[in-house]
Amino acid sequence: MVSETSELLVALDKLILSLKSTGKTGPAQFFAKKSIELQAGGTADAAIQGLSTCIAIAQYGDFTFSEERLLEAVVAAASRSRN
Repeated sequence: MVSETSELLVALDKLILSLKSTGKTGPAQFFAKKSIELQAGGTADAAIQGLSTCIAIAQYGDFTFSEERLLEAVVAAASRSRN
């Protein structure tokens, strides 16, 4: 579980940096909050659940192709963390 969580945090950091660089502060803040929840531990399960099902945010957030790929990596890492 630790390595999956670490992988998820790395994927989240990459996505957050990309979103911030393109001015998508709302989605960046959403994912930053999830990262904090993961690191807090007590809310990690809820954060993982939310991240494993958040792929639709790319459509509503007008993500670029590369941001969509980064989000897919986050969703995949979250799904692995749930198992």
